[in-house]
Amino acid sequence: MLDLKPGDLITADAMNTQKALVQYLAERGVGYCLAIKENYPTLQKEVHFLFATVEESRRRKCRTLDADRGRIEERSVTVLPASLLSNRFHQEWNGLKGGCIVKVTNNTEAKGKRGRNSSQTRYFMTTIPFSEDAAAVAGEIIRRHWSIENNVHWALDVSFDQDRMQCTNANYLSNRVTLNKIALNVLRAAQNATDVNGRRNSVKTMQQLCSTPAGAIETMGTALGLQGLLDGVKG
Repeated sequence: MLDLKPGDLITADAMNTQKALVQYLAERGVGYCLAIKENYPTLQKEVHFLFATVEESRRRKCRTLDADRGRIEERSVTVLPASLLSNRFHQEWNGLKGGCIVKVTNNTEAKGKRGRNSSQTRYFMTTIPFSEDAAAVAGEIIRRHWSIENNVHWALDVSFDQDRMQCTNANYLSNRVTLNKIALNVLRAAQNATDVNGRRNSVKTMQQLCSTPAGAIETMGTALGLQGLLDGVKG
């Protein structure tokens, strides 16, 4: 269960952009910033249309430039008032009418002969109120979210060889990534619970401990704060 308080704001990728979640958050006075992708094609189409047609005077913008590890990243954030969306979307997505829709474009220029330039555009909807500084606020929240996502992706690749998965079934890939994230969270929780004076097992070691049914149950119990779950059985 999420530990949420009124006034909190959560971020999530498109897989978690769900009306039931938004309703749950609204009932608790919690805001959101959610990715918009193909899972809601009508909403996605209208958001794209608005960013392509609405006049400049209605937009609020922010641009940042970061240089790190041999690459330069330019991040452009544009927001529009979510009140421009059709009324049906205000009814479907609780709290959105007073918020914003967001367009984020990342242009990365990599230095060196092997460096590759890239460009990516993503769209979001958020309950952050539309204001003069809404682009800067939304941009920073989204930047922090994707920084965490990138770290999680690296951990998933190291622990589960995720980037080596060869499959063209989108549903399988989505479910597999979700299960990997759940497994990683369990392993990290067990890892933290067994931390002694700053020393703890690596995730790889925790995976090895789960190679037997008993080890897996013990690890799950430790993650849930139920250490010694099999002590009675062993006795």
